[in-house]
Amino acid sequence: MQEAFWPIIAASIFSILIILLLIYMVIFQRVTQVREARLRRWDSVADNVLMEAILFEESDEKDPYTDALEILESEKFHIPKQLTVIMQNETFRRRMMNKIVTAKRNVSGTASENLSRLFTELGLDLDILSMLSTTVWYKQATALDLIGFMKLSNYRHLVDQYVNDQSGLIRMEAQNAVLRFSGFEGLHFLIEAKYPLSEWQQMKFIDELSNLPDEEFKGIDEWLTSQNDTVVIFALKLIRIYHRFELFQEVLECLNHKNPEVRFYAISVLKVLPSAEAVPVLLELYPRETTLNQVEILKVLKAIASETEIGFLVGLLHDPHYTIQLEATRALQNVGPEGKEWVSKFEDADDYPLNKIIAQVKEEER
Repeated sequence: MQEAFWPIIAASIFSILIILLLIYMVIFQRVTQVREARLRRWDSVADNVLMEAILFEESDEKDPYTDALEILESEKFHIPKQLTVIMQNETFRRRMMNKIVTAKRNVSGTASENLSRLFTELGLDLDILSMLSTTVWYKQATALDLIGFMKLSNYRHLVDQYVNDQSGLIRMEAQNAVLRFSGFEGLHFLIEAKYPLSEWQQMKFIDELSNLPDEEFKGIDEWLTSQNDTVVIFALKLIRIYHRFELFQEVLECLNHKNPEVRFYAISVLKVLPSAEAVPVLLELYPRETTLNQVEILKVLKAIASETEIGFLVGLLHDPHYTIQLEATRALQNVGPEGKEWVSKFEDADDYPLNKIIAQVKEEER
């Protein structure tokens, strides 16, 4: 008798579970619909305010004696009451912040400045300040990035405290923020930079500086004497990119640097600052250099070598390193007819790998 009840009990429990699952699915679907409807309403309000801010134009009829700051205060954006209410919701505040930041990345000029003003008028700068005051490194890094990107000048003084922070990401975002605020002059912290500049950081700096006129780039020579080798390398990259020929002598001095990587970048700079004055220095440096730097020296000599250096270059055709043979051949071919003649009549010109190298170099000239 009791055994007959077990299937009934099991079926009842299963039925109850099915009913509970259906109830859960209905509730979950309803909650999802409500949340999505709320997000749509939020997005509609947020998007309207963003569009008004982007298209906002200050009145053309201004009292010429009115202070610019007073004009900004008197011409604030229209913030709907509905937005003021939902801004109290933490989820919406984060959503609104992301929308403004995303929009600002896609506009420029007055529209970009308007979005920064909207950011502040909504009090989102206070959220940034709160993030910065935490001890959570990724929140601090995000806050510093936004301070620079949104041009929150009220917090400019706080950024300087982090330019030599022991956390690489925090330090990088602080340095980027300083550069955004002050342009090239903002890089003053490089004089006393304690930590290495990563390759990525140097690329970020160069990208930011590409928007500035290069005549502002003064003081690079101070960085060439820095005790921080990555700062010296960054300075050499700037000299190479912007062809700062007035720093030619300083670059030559860097060829005596103890770090072979610094010497490599100094050598590479000479490719864009061609001068016969560099030739004897490079020839003297060549024997004691690393293979990588020797290859770079040959690339420079290709541009500035004369018939006087033919003997030196011919001697390198015996070098066991394929790359050195290749670059020496290229340099000889570029010297002129006499250099090309030496290549063609060289004793091993028909033997591998020199025959392959010569064929490649001649093909490159076509």
